[in-house]
Amino acid sequence: MQKYGKKGGGKRISKKVWNLLQEYFLEAESMFFQLKQCAENGIIDKEEIPKLETIRN
Repeated sequence: MQKYGKKGGGKRISKKVWNLLQEYFLEAESMFFQLKQCAENGIIDKEEIPKLETIRN
């Protein structure tokens, strides 16, 4: 049964948590680019670098 007046009444992510999630997202991208630099310098193989989606998860 539908409860009227409760559309979108679920729990929302607070601004504090949202900002932390954005920082983690940006860190994943920087980790990926650092790994790419290591591969270019010959420290690791290019095949060892995980995809960006994998790092984000």
